[in-house]
Amino acid sequence: MQLRVTQLWLGAVAVLPLVWPPAAVAGGFSIVVGMINQSVVSQTLAEGVPQTFPGGLLVWSIATGLASWYLYCGLLACAIRVAPAQQTRVADLFLPLGLGVRAIVASLLVMIVSMLGLILFIVPGILLLLIWSMVVPLVLDGRAGVFDAFTLSATITKGSRGALFLAFLVPSILAMAPAWIAAGQGMQQPDLAVVSMSPGSALILNVISTAVAVFMTLLLGVAYRELTAHTER
Repeated sequence: MQLRVTQLWLGAVAVLPLVWPPAAVAGGFSIVVGMINQSVVSQTLAEGVPQTFPGGLLVWSIATGLASWYLYCGLLACAIRVAPAQQTRVADLFLPLGLGVRAIVASLLVMIVSMLGLILFIVPGILLLLIWSMVVPLVLDGRAGVFDAFTLSATITKGSRGALFLAFLVPSILAMAPAWIAAGQGMQQPDLAVVSMSPGSALILNVISTAVAVFMTLLLGVAYRELTAHTER
């Protein structure tokens, strides 16, 4: 049985009512952090472009980035483990520390190697993302360690990478839309792109990007469940 794009999209939509409490917390955290970041950056640029990146802002960015990463890994785990007609709780979002660290390390490794591939050659980079797309779900599901998950992901995605590419293509474009909008403002007002964005506009862009991120997380969980169910038959 081959994966179908519509099957994955509908599956992600169907999972959302079952995991909405964790999804609301993870998404709400991202929106709040995004608005704070926009406000801080706007204020910093309004006072003049700094010669060096403020140390406090760097620590804040790393800390909130890791926290958001951890929450989305927890949301992915909820999407993987949720049973039909069983609603998850907010407490299910918080992974054991060791598992959360392993999941973040795995996703970092996938991101770094794939980004190198994207920078050097776009097509191989996309292919690596597809081949290793199930690394983090495998780690979260306890089926493999961080490094073994790379080999197993390559195995279970074989024959389904085209469907995975198409399934994630549209959400990926939507996820990049806020950055393109901001870039468009930057072309018109290079020095004032961030500063000139109204709080309302910033909130809308944050909500859109967060909604897409939540959907893609659920989509990944549904794809993993379909692939592993297929390989177990």
